[in-house]
Amino acid sequence: MRNEISKGLVQLFEYQKAFQKLLGIDKLPVDDPQAMQLHLLGLVGEIGEVLQADQRWKTNGRNTHFDFENKKVEIADCFIYLINVCLFSGISAEEITESIIKKIDENYMRKIGG
Repeated sequence: MRNEISKGLVQLFEYQKAFQKLLGIDKLPVDDPQAMQLHLLGLVGEIGEVLQADQRWKTNGRNTHFDFENKKVEIADCFIYLINVCLFSGISAEEITESIIKKIDENYMRKIGG
């Protein structure tokens, strides 16, 4: 299963790296704190757009706005920005996959008391 997870993420990273190459950035991943900061701020903005697409999280009882299609697009934007955060932090798809799996494993162990 880990191999399948990694393959999908590697493909996404490669696709995004190809797009970044169109923008003139040839060597990724690379440790570039300023570029990472810009993409991290973009991610924060996109998270806000997810919240706007689905306002049912508001507990005042008046907010029923839910645009499922737009929510999917905004979540996709979040993933793209997060991939860029990795790429401009010098983190490969394989490295982040292993970190994610390790973290999920830790969460499992906390939940089941292991």
